[in-house]
Parts: sequence; C-alpha cells; structure tokens
Amino acid sequence: MLIEHRGRRPRVDASAYVAATAVVCGDVTIEADTRVAFGAVIAAEGAPVVIGRQCIIRENAVIRSDTNNAVRIDKRAEVRVNGVVHVNSRLAEDAMVPIGWVAAGDPAEILPPTEHEKIWAHIELRVAACR
Repeated sequence: MLIEHRGRRPRVDASAYVAATAVVCGDVTIEADTRVAFGAVIAAEGAPVVIGRQCIIRENAVIRSDTNNAVRIDKRAEVRVNGVVHVNSRLAEDAMVPIGWVAAGDPAEILPPTEHEKIWAHIELRVAACR
C-alpha cells in the first residue's frame, strides 16, 4: 500500500517489488530491483527514507524517519524479519540486520534486542539532536 503523507507520495522504481500488505508512506524512495515483503512498514514521517538498489526488506521489518531524521539503506543491504532500522540511521552497503535485531546510528550499529541500553543510547542521541 502506497500512502501520501504531508503532500509526499512514495516513489518506487518500476523494477522494485512491494508486497500488497506492505505499507510505504510519505517521502520514501525505493530504488531498482529492491524487494519489500509482506507486512513491512517504511514510513517517512517528515524526513526522507531512501532504500537503495537491490535491497531486501523482509516480513514485518520497520524502517521509519521522523521530522528531522532521515534514514538511508545502501545498496544490497537486507533487513530481515522483524528487523528495525531506527531514525537518523544509515545501513551500509551489503549490511544485514538479523531477525528481530535493531540498526541505529550512522553508520548503523547492528544490535540484538537484548542490548536495550545500547539501543536506547542511540535513540537518546537522536532525540537530543532535535532539541
């Protein structure tokens, strides 16, 4: 599902595939030969989200920006099932976020969900930068 948000519509390359139950919202660019699986959510809630060429966004992955913090996923990167790429993060070329893990920072540090304090430290840095 492609949704306009704040007057911006997603731009999806003709060679990319977005599953019927995926949600792509706002100022999102999905480049060539990328796959977005069922249940994935890619939401630009202010700043842009760019998904590079030949990326794979698996089932129920979440990628979102907020008002001041964009997200970039470089070519051939993969976000696996239930993976999260946090606001103001850049996932490097050929990087992979494992099932249920979190990527945060620029370049992204890829952390297991058990590393709550490290994940929260990245989030706090982003929030402080917005104040």
